[in-house]
Amino acid sequence: SKRVFLKDAIMEHPTWSEPSFWDSALLQCVSEALSHSNVLPSLLDAALAEGRLTMPSSAAGVKPGTWHDLPDSSRLDAAQQVQEIVLAQLAALSHSMLEFGCGAERTEGFLRRMGVRYQVGKEG
Repeated sequence: SKRVFLKDAIMEHPTWSEPSFWDSALLQCVSEALSHSNVLPSLLDAALAEGRLTMPSSAAGVKPGTWHDLPDSSRLDAAQQVQEIVLAQLAALSHSMLEFGCGAERTEGFLRRMGVRYQVGKEG
């Protein structure tokens, strides 16, 4: 009996040629990676423990929870970690795009657009 692989069966699907599919896929992948990374809570906890972040007495027992609550140095660390997550997801999706026949030109265009959107990529 002949084996049929799922990838072979879906290779020609028109979804792979839709830029909006890949844009949405990146957003979903980045969102999931960020939620699993624990970047913000761990940096907030570290800043509180090191005394670089203080809460007003009226907020006793309430933990901060936004990027704006971070001290400047921690915000820079958080931004770098987020950029690393975005770059990792871009690398994975660009590989998938090539695997699904999007071609180098379309994949490079996606990387350029998303690099601008997420402010990652070439420095200077």
